[in-house]
Amino acid sequence: MKDEQEAQDVQSKESAGTSEDDLVLAICSTMKNPSKDVLQSWLSYHFSIGFSLVLLFLDDPSDDLSAATSEMVAKQFGGEVLITRHDERLRKEWESLTIFAEYRQKLDDQMARQILNAEVAVGIARKKKISWLLHIDGDELFFTPALDARPHFEMLSSKKNIYQAVYLNMEAMAEEEEPSEPFF
Repeated sequence: MKDEQEAQDVQSKESAGTSEDDLVLAICSTMKNPSKDVLQSWLSYHFSIGFSLVLLFLDDPSDDLSAATSEMVAKQFGGEVLITRHDERLRKEWESLTIFAEYRQKLDDQMARQILNAEVAVGIARKKKISWLLHIDGDELFFTPALDARPHFEMLSSKKNIYQAVYLNMEAMAEEEEPSEPFF
């Protein structure tokens, strides 16, 4: 990814499916200790609109609650969550990336870690033959009016020479101080 901060969605054309049945949608996200309710809601929403895989990078390596919640929600929706913890193994993987030299001195910066994690996720996505990989934060949702992401990505896949899409990040404020369902 050339402009990782702005690129919200990357497609690897060599592994992209061309028919509806071949389309596999995945998300990668870096999170640090999200609450159980927020993570459950976030995962449920994205699985329900057509994503089948979430590559979840946990910034806190001891975050067992997120791993347990992810497994439970994935089973409920027939999806899959691959957990990668921020540990020595992940740091070694970062070091093998071509872009690592650019971020070596910035590993305390969350955005640098997100960029490196997204690059690791692209490698995983290629191996798993993911059609489209979306990078979003834990406080963001991918929204389409039909509440189905598949037609959107099918349309992108049908176009020649589309390798990535960049989406505007629209902000919203809850009407209640502490809504019971943070995303709806």
